[in-house]
Amino acid sequence: MPPLRPPEVGQCVYRFSCDMETRVTREAGARSPSRALVQGVKITTRLKIVLWTPNDGRPAVIEHEEAHREICEHYYGNAHAIASDLGHRMIGQSLALASTDSAAVQQSVKRFQQTFIAEYMERTMGRCSIAQTHFDQITDHSRKRLDVRAAITQAIAAETRSRRDADSRPVRAAPRRPAPNR
Repeated sequence: MPPLRPPEVGQCVYRFSCDMETRVTREAGARSPSRALVQGVKITTRLKIVLWTPNDGRPAVIEHEEAHREICEHYYGNAHAIASDLGHRMIGQSLALASTDSAAVQQSVKRFQQTFIAEYMERTMGRCSIAQTHFDQITDHSRKRLDVRAAITQAIAAETRSRRDADSRPVRAAPRRPAPNR
């Protein structure tokens, strides 16, 4: 069992992951092949969950950790659609190449994949982690006697509201720097 931080008495350890294979071709028609075109992607998503509970754990603790698992599965339930949406948007994109050798192509593809995976992880694990935090606040880490189903629903709704609120905030322009003195 991993180390616990009070008030935890159990733990749900989860890991979302995403692997991506990318097929690219160098763009034709340019004098030097300085760009590559994404022709296809193959995406594999995974979710690994391990629940740690004490052998003599109260039923409320076990129910609480199972609820954390259900929250993970809720967000992973959208993983295929998210990966598919991102993958479709990636096909046809043009990648800049530093040079024409295969190492440069590999480096450009790797950067492209990292951008894709970061967005996927934000839309799955990132959102799940926020809901998990809300769930622990609502239930006080299983110490409050609440209907667990209702607490799961409240946590997911709170995450959705916080995301919607963040998306609707106006973007502030960066402050202008004064012109340098010459």
